[in-house]
Amino acid sequence: MSYYSYKTTIQARLIAAPFSFPGPQFMKKPSSSNHPHPPHLKNTKRAGERSEAAFLCKAAQLGFGVAKPWGDSDRYDFILDNGHRLLRVQVKATDSLRAHAYETRATYTVGKGRAVYSPDDIDFLVAHVVPLDLWYVLPVCACMPAPMLRFYPHRKAKQMRLEKFREAWELMKDETDSSWACPDRLCANTRCPLATRSN
Repeated sequence: MSYYSYKTTIQARLIAAPFSFPGPQFMKKPSSSNHPHPPHLKNTKRAGERSEAAFLCKAAQLGFGVAKPWGDSDRYDFILDNGHRLLRVQVKATDSLRAHAYETRATYTVGKGRAVYSPDDIDFLVAHVVPLDLWYVLPVCACMPAPMLRFYPHRKAKQMRLEKFREAWELMKDETDSSWACPDRLCANTRCPLATRSN
């Protein structure tokens, strides 16, 4: 092979290399056992993300201004503008029955333990019952006495303390008198969303 022919062959191989694809042995489909979330297992993070998207749509339809904080370091998922003030809202999703109730917790992770949301963290917790597409709009003070939140939209139960908050979006509107919803009518915490407002 002449020098010219050899040089031409090498150049052709170098030009073709970037457009070469691996053979079939390198194109095997990943094993389902390595899939991070197999189809038969629920991905609770994705379920929560879907409920957050549904909340954004619902709140916007109701006329609230909706903002999403940057990152996930805050204890609230959204900031709502009701035209008078800003509200910190945490969204929780529940999609299965436990002991004949839909349930979630008004808690967040602290180190290796759990802490209950307080008025220093959020103003409202909004729970989404996914199978029925129902919403419970809970002032944070209503969550504090018993942070295990149990909902019974599908049946009657002996203790249904949270049913009055079903679709109670009016509680987020400043002009609405929502003092009836606070467990402590004399709540002295100025950051309580249900504290009596003079202005």
